[in-house]
Amino acid sequence: MLNIRNWVVYEARYSASFIFVGTFVFLLLWYGSAGAFSAGNLPGFFSSKRQLIGTIAMLVILPSFLLSSYVRAQRRTFSLLSQLQAPSLPNYAGISQDLSVGFVFGGTLLGLSYSLLNLPGQPSEITAAGPVIIAIAIGQLHLWSVVGLILGARLRSSLLFHRAGKLVTFNLFETSKLKIFAQTGLTDALIVLVGLTLSVLQALDAQFRYDNYLLAVVVCLPAIVVLMITPMYSLHLRLRDQKQTEIEAVNVLIRNASKALSGERIQQLEQLLQRRDRLKSLSTWPLDVSVVSRLLLYIVIPPLAWLGAAFVEIGLDGVLKTGGG
Repeated sequence: MLNIRNWVVYEARYSASFIFVGTFVFLLLWYGSAGAFSAGNLPGFFSSKRQLIGTIAMLVILPSFLLSSYVRAQRRTFSLLSQLQAPSLPNYAGISQDLSVGFVFGGTLLGLSYSLLNLPGQPSEITAAGPVIIAIAIGQLHLWSVVGLILGARLRSSLLFHRAGKLVTFNLFETSKLKIFAQTGLTDALIVLVGLTLSVLQALDAQFRYDNYLLAVVVCLPAIVVLMITPMYSLHLRLRDQKQTEIEAVNVLIRNASKALSGERIQQLEQLLQRRDRLKSLSTWPLDVSVVSRLLLYIVIPPLAWLGAAFVEIGLDGVLKTGGG
């Protein structure tokens, strides 16, 4: 079974695309067989047909995206860790291909448990509401199980980078090769942010319902922070300590050189001051902050813009109702 799993995740050329299409078609048939797309079939939990279709669209597209993204992210991890191959380091790339039962199944169980908070009513109400609501409830269980699986697997990959950051050698003045510790976190953050953006599909009827997004935001925002920082944090601490050590050493030389300010001493002091300034300007995070900020800004703008428009609509509705009354 593990060989099949590794072949699908790491070797099959188009497995991510096939997983997306296969999951998409299966879920579409699942909700179709329950009667979700039948004309005039509107369960009591929904105020309009567009709201129902939007919810179904999210429950179909989001798991398909997440499962295919899992394959791409795992391959990305393997590729990045392969760049750290050295006799002094463990084979982290090979370790990343192993199935970590604790993280994967633990994350899945946590996601399944969390999904119970997002069911469309109590179990007795769900069973009494008919096959569409039952299918949607099962879809919520499936969606959050997939979310838990992905987050568990990606956390495990982040911890591999964290361990590697404690051992990898580096040059304080040349850290371009260390950007892989930031790239893996950016990949995971992108997946989570796109997933959060896809949750907006629930609002095809242009109605803002904060409870539809609250549970997702509570999970996604901490996940983004953890998955971005964890891979590079141990390396950041080493870079910070090495930088401070270098600065302290230069400060000692500056104090000694400043005792006799003549001839070569002045030139030496100037060089030491320049070196100290250079050291102070060095970043101890292996990433380009401007690129990260732009990336996050471009991804976050669409849902924020929609939320802003939704709040304006709510405000206008309230004003019109007050004026009409």
